[in-house]
Amino acid sequence: MKHQTFIFGLILTLSLIIFSKSVLAENERGIKKIERTGTPKVGERIKKNNSKANIKGVITALSENTLTVSSDGKTYTINISQSTQETQGTILKRRYLGKATSAEFSVNNKVKVMGTWTNDEHSVIDASRIWNLSISKYRGAFVGTVQSIDSTTIVFDPVKRERHTAYLSATTKYLNRNLQSIVLTDIKIGHKVRIRGTWDKSNKKIFDVINVVDMSLPPLPTRAK
Repeated sequence: MKHQTFIFGLILTLSLIIFSKSVLAENERGIKKIERTGTPKVGERIKKNNSKANIKGVITALSENTLTVSSDGKTYTINISQSTQETQGTILKRRYLGKATSAEFSVNNKVKVMGTWTNDEHSVIDASRIWNLSISKYRGAFVGTVQSIDSTTIVFDPVKRERHTAYLSATTKYLNRNLQSIVLTDIKIGHKVRIRGTWDKSNKKIFDVINVVDMSLPPLPTRAK
């Protein structure tokens, strides 16, 4: 019995020694890792937090993958990335969260940009999201009087707004007030029209025009005197 107790005590002692050595080795590895990497300094942590960019401004120039934006007297370069199978590119939104395309962006558009600063001067942003605050899919329609017209545009004076230009396309439909089909040449200067499309507020234009309704056609019957 005493022999068994001795063996059990010996095994327990050896186990404790092995466990203690394992703990000490793990602590040494942790200390060496800290010595190699070092503890982040306060300034480094602040710099990392300051890498996030969030600005509002006006587009002054643009190309396929960049915007130049002016905000509070400073000029910023905004990089737009394209999506791939592995990465999410820059998300483009209209004012009321509709999906936008880069082709809709124009000089003078107001934008909000979120992303990451790429330089210490905080003048270049890799954009993750851009909202075009000037573009919206107008739920109603603009009603106004035609001032000029050609094969691609209608210039008109909307009610209670400044003069706008509607940009027509091959898919634009033309209707009279009874919603019967007409052709573009039926619409004349002085006619009252209702135009539905996508509104660029800052440039006073309507593009992707869905339809133009000529409220002056057919002509109203004249009253007998």
